[in-house]
Amino acid sequence: ALATTALRTFYAAWRAAAVYDENNTAFRTRREEFGKALHELFASGADCVIIYQNDYVFFNGERLNYDREFSFGRSLAARLAELRLGGVAISNDAPAGEVDQMLFALAAADRRAADPFAALDDTWKTVGIARITITPLAANDPNSFLDARKMDPNADPRAIKRRRAQALFQ
Repeated sequence: ALATTALRTFYAAWRAAAVYDENNTAFRTRREEFGKALHELFASGADCVIIYQNDYVFFNGERLNYDREFSFGRSLAARLAELRLGGVAISNDAPAGEVDQMLFALAAADRRAADPFAALDDTWKTVGIARITITPLAANDPNSFLDARKMDPNADPRAIKRRRAQALFQ
């Protein structure tokens, strides 16, 4: 439950940062919900590491299923894939201001850039986000259905899924 709450509030705050400025009540509410979820997560001794790999979202190493409880997962996975973002790790000593900077940097990231992750990484360094780390998505991961479709939009989806299933169950 903590993992789902942390991811849900993370994604809600990210989306709110794309629409509202930092002083807006709607953004502040989403940000406070995310802050509370982080506090509970860290108080339980858990980390906050979000990984996107092979079209799945992992939270602290556990793959999350896209079911009713995690229904927004496909949207989150698509957003991470668009930014070529393979991971986000939030340190338990990251100040609230840095979390806000992270949310606005993610919201402002140009997913149409030639290399969206490199552009985001440049913003990360310029803004000075130090206690939240990001990692790129593995380049052209052949097991990824989304990546395979982007590399060859005419590819047979069944062949891509078969190849992905073979890689996952080897």
